[in-house]
Amino acid sequence: MNVDDPVKTRTFKDVEVKIKNADIIEQENQVYEVLEGQYVDVKVKGNKSIVDSLKPSDIEATADFQYLSFTKTITIDVKCLRSNVGDLSLELGDVKNMKVSLENLKKDSFPVRYNMVGTVEDDYYTSTDLMKSNPGMIEVKAAESVFTRIKMVRLDVDVSGKSKDFTLNVTPRAYDENNKLIESPSLKFSVDTVKVKVTVLPTKTVPVNIETKGQPADGYQLMKVKYEPQEVIIAARDSVLSNQTSINLVIDITGAKENQEKEVNLETQLGSQIKIADNNRTIVTKIEIEKLQEKTITFSTKDIQMKVPSDMEYKFADPNMKYKVKIREVGDEIKDLTIKDLKPMIDVSELDYGKHRMKITFNSTYDIQFETSAYVVVELSSLQQESPTPTITPTVKPSVTPTKEPDSEPASGKNEATQTEPPVVGE
Repeated sequence: MNVDDPVKTRTFKDVEVKIKNADIIEQENQVYEVLEGQYVDVKVKGNKSIVDSLKPSDIEATADFQYLSFTKTITIDVKCLRSNVGDLSLELGDVKNMKVSLENLKKDSFPVRYNMVGTVEDDYYTSTDLMKSNPGMIEVKAAESVFTRIKMVRLDVDVSGKSKDFTLNVTPRAYDENNKLIESPSLKFSVDTVKVKVTVLPTKTVPVNIETKGQPADGYQLMKVKYEPQEVIIAARDSVLSNQTSINLVIDITGAKENQEKEVNLETQLGSQIKIADNNRTIVTKIEIEKLQEKTITFSTKDIQMKVPSDMEYKFADPNMKYKVKIREVGDEIKDLTIKDLKPMIDVSELDYGKHRMKITFNSTYDIQFETSAYVVVELSSLQQESPTPTITPTVKPSVTPTKEPDSEPASGKNEATQTEPPVVGE
């Protein structure tokens, strides 16, 4: 015994057992699972100087599947990888054999799915729809009991703080139907990592506009169009985003007789270049349709308001003509309507003398339909003014004024008496 370098025993715990020739099992279309002996304790005995200098990596434990027994156990071998260790002895602890179970191997290809982790920068958007991977399909191998639990192969993609397109290498993982991670030594993927390309888009808020086309069934009226939300956030490349100022939807109400409620998927209404960057991807619409109430009113020409030039008068060709109209309106107020509420009228203010066939109109917002002719013949004439009573002035004949003759000189120089003729009056 070397007093200067005494013998020492040292235990190395949890030494991993390396498996050799495991492909023998896979060639039989089987897979194994270690039940016991994956890790072992190893006691090392030798000179203190040697034992103290050993590291865990100097100890190797192996199980070779070439020597798998019918009891599905394999003897574990252990050795020191260092040379010049003198009389070093190695001994396994309580576990000296590896116990395994064998199971049929199942394999198939799965499309990769994406799970977005984190959030992009404010005013930007991405989604799993904007992710592409290479490869897009991954082959998965596992023990049958493990394989049957696999619901999907998923890539967890971290997008935290991103504001532009990026590429990331992601490790694939298998999940069950409850979205629980499946872990098993028998679970193998055809690739260790998958390259994922992620598109990140800018966003903006735009209004949603809804219009209707067509008309409800006869006797029905469109009352209101309600919808929510009235604005949404969209995402696209800058060149596309700048041209998209709103989302315009059209709903057909042709022949409708009752209220209509519809859900419109916004993404189906937009091009492939625009994404809805909002939790509200569906517009909920309510179209209110109501049945019209009806009432019939009869009236005559005396109920018609006339607009006539101030220098004309009018008369109807048939002043006793009767007219019948049907009013259709929503609500009960229609039952109290009279012809005065409808205000029938005819405007002839721009017409000349003579007979004119005119259509009766209404100074009213009601839906009015004639059940008789809508026309009336009006004759315009000059307004007759009364002449004043004439004043009669009598005619007076002028009187004849007598003319006085001049004195005549005597013919023989003798003075003769002058005779005066009587005036002639009244000739």
